[in-house]
Amino acid sequence: MLVFISGWMLFCIAVAVLLLTALVMQFFGGFFITKDVLVRNFTILDLEMASTEMEIDNTLKGIIKLEPPAVEKVIKSLKNHLYADFLFMPAAYGTIFIACMKVAWKMPEPGVIFFTLLGWIQIAAWISDIMENIYLLGKIGRLNSVYKPSYLSFHAYQVLEIVKWGFSLLAVVCVLSALMYFWISGLYMGQSLKYLLIVVIEIVVFGGLMKVFKNPGKTWKTAMHY
Repeated sequence: MLVFISGWMLFCIAVAVLLLTALVMQFFGGFFITKDVLVRNFTILDLEMASTEMEIDNTLKGIIKLEPPAVEKVIKSLKNHLYADFLFMPAAYGTIFIACMKVAWKMPEPGVIFFTLLGWIQIAAWISDIMENIYLLGKIGRLNSVYKPSYLSFHAYQVLEIVKWGFSLLAVVCVLSALMYFWISGLYMGQSLKYLLIVVIEIVVFGGLMKVFKNPGKTWKTAMHY
C-alpha cells in the first residue's frame, strides 16, 4: 500500500514539474520569428516535424535575416527553450514510466510484461529527445559560421523523431485506455482518487497560467515592428 501511494505521489510531482517546464518553454516560444520572404512566427514543432533538412535550415537562416536586436532575442529564446526542454524530458518520460508501472501492477502477467516494457522503452525515447536537441543546438551554433555538416544526418534525426513520438504516444494511449477500463470496471482504489484530484488541480492552474503567458512576445514583436 505504501509503495502504491508513494508511486502516485511521485507521479503528481512529475506532472507538476512537467507542466512548470512546459510553461517556461511556452514563454520562450512566444519570441520565435523568422524571415522567409515575409516575417512569420514558427514553433519548435516546425523544426521537429520538418520533412526535409532544408526546411530546418530555411527557418533558422531566416532568423539571421531579421534586424540585429531581433536576431539576438530569437536565437537566445530558441536556445533557452531547448535548454528548458532538457528539464522537461525527465519529468515527461518519468511521468509516463510511473504510469506504466502503476498500470502493470494491476494487470495479469501478460499485461505486466507489456506495460513494464512500455515503461522502460521510454529511456529510448528520452535519449532520442536529447540527441534531437543536441542536433538543433548544433545547427543554431553554426548559423554565423562557415557551413559545416552535422555529425548527425537528417535521416538519423527523423528516426529519432519516430522513436521519441512513437514510443511515448504508444505508452500514453495504452495507459489512458487501461485507466479508463479500470475506472469503468470499478477496479481502482478509493485512495487513488485524491491523486487524480491533485493532477486535475495542477492542470487547471497550468491552464490559468497559460492564459496569462499566452503570447509573451507580442509586445516585443510590436516594438520591433514585426
